[in-house]
Amino acid sequence: MALVPCQVLRVAILLSYCSILCNYKAIEMPSHQTYGGSWKFLTFIDLVIQAVFFGICVLTDLSSLLTRGSGNQEQERQLRKLISLRDWMLAVLAFPVGVFVVAVFWIIYAYDREMIYPKLLDNFIPGWLNHGMHTTVLPFILIEMRTSHHAYPSRSSGLAAICTFSVGYILWQRTTFLKKTADPFNRRPRRLLRSGKPLPCWSLRTFQTPGCCLCGSHFLFNLSLAGSCFQISRGPLPTKTLVPFPTSSSLCSCGDY
Repeated sequence: MALVPCQVLRVAILLSYCSILCNYKAIEMPSHQTYGGSWKFLTFIDLVIQAVFFGICVLTDLSSLLTRGSGNQEQERQLRKLISLRDWMLAVLAFPVGVFVVAVFWIIYAYDREMIYPKLLDNFIPGWLNHGMHTTVLPFILIEMRTSHHAYPSRSSGLAAICTFSVGYILWQRTTFLKKTADPFNRRPRRLLRSGKPLPCWSLRTFQTPGCCLCGSHFLFNLSLAGSCFQISRGPLPTKTLVPFPTSSSLCSCGDY
């Protein structure tokens, strides 16, 4: 029997993301006042994705409690759709983007923190908020995967959605770069070249150099790889995955999983 019900964990995680987003938006930084604002950064986009995902999880729990024992077929059908949306979002957005943000941020940070998170930002962003954006995302999503059962989409549809998101983000980054916004990362590739260090192909911001096509493709490959590894880890899936309607007891008890 779980010490803390999974529904309580989801509510706590959702509240933590709301707190992180509110505190981050309250910070006055020059880059937030330029074109694109906070939406220029994949970290912020990931926080929004995680908050929306756990909001859907909480809404699913509430809906299952309200429809328990009602016998209303229409309500059960709507609940199935909500569960399908929750599982789809976990597979194609919440997990791949969350893992990518955490892994790439700390790899680049260990290599040269000035490339991804310069010391100047310590004057604006406290340490706990930095870890809330770049560290706790991974354990939170792993807790959700461990405490609840999810029916995942096919590999083809999942990878197609991930690739669409990746291409959209790359195009959005190019737009903000062409607008000459005050993005604190724009100078990082030039700084790395001047430092004489070997250019790491995994640098998020090197696609803002003349080799943007190659580096952008590598960025797309990394994000797609995260999704494909996740799908492979779940074992072989049929082309069409049916999402069975769970019983009320299975939705309300972590011990059933």
